[in-house]
Amino acid sequence: MKAQAITIGGSDPSCGAGIQADLRTFTDLNVYAFTVLTSVTVQNSLGVKEVHPLSSALVLSQLDTLLEDYKPRAIKISLVPTKEQAQQLAQKLSQIPEVPLVYDPILKSGKGQSLFLDNDLKVLRERLIPCSFIVTPNLPELEALTGFSIQNLEDRKQAAQKLMQWGAKSVLVKGGHNKVKNRKKETPGDIEWVWDTFHFQDSVTHEMKTLYLKEPFLDIPNVHGTGCLLASAITSYLAHGASLEESVILGKKYFSQKIQKLLFLGKGDPVME
Repeated sequence: MKAQAITIGGSDPSCGAGIQADLRTFTDLNVYAFTVLTSVTVQNSLGVKEVHPLSSALVLSQLDTLLEDYKPRAIKISLVPTKEQAQQLAQKLSQIPEVPLVYDPILKSGKGQSLFLDNDLKVLRERLIPCSFIVTPNLPELEALTGFSIQNLEDRKQAAQKLMQWGAKSVLVKGGHNKVKNRKKETPGDIEWVWDTFHFQDSVTHEMKTLYLKEPFLDIPNVHGTGCLLASAITSYLAHGASLEESVILGKKYFSQKIQKLLFLGKGDPVME
């Protein structure tokens, strides 16, 4: 049977992020994806102009109807713009713990506009994060969720452990918002690296572990939809039956390939091909 997944999030008419971008990634990785729409956004390559949430009842009805008929092997959740939606979705998702949940906690647009409209992150900490198999915040999102000021890799580790104390099974911190200079001189020159850090519990020893994933910093404009693509790729590999660690590594490899191929379609940020 073809691998199946559900993506829960907002619509992006520019198709650089949101549900539309998720579907491109799922299709590319041979996963049949179903969608649950949480909001309609008005945006283009220059930024987000409007966010219109759907009612929590309508969002939940979409998810219930899909689960009545299909058997997804993984679920991705991203933009949840209201507290009511977060509460309702968390209640439902907590009833199917056998289906791994990838939570990409979108709080603001790439231009800094707030997308979680209630501005009260408590419901995300207490309801959605405990349901999550893996949470994939960028650095500003991790700081907002935990209240930590993150200056280095050790700070990331402490903040990720806080999310895991709240119930997340693992955390992938995306490091694209800062650069860490290479001090080991593994390659000639003064290379700047982008570090992602994957924090998880060893299945045998139950010890907390951190996997450091790095790649050379690319001097390119801000790219629309990077977080969506990475989380969708991880969800895709989970849907195919890969382990969590395998899914993260394969998802990062897929991301590294896609970030090399940018499309400059509008006047603002490019998207990945």
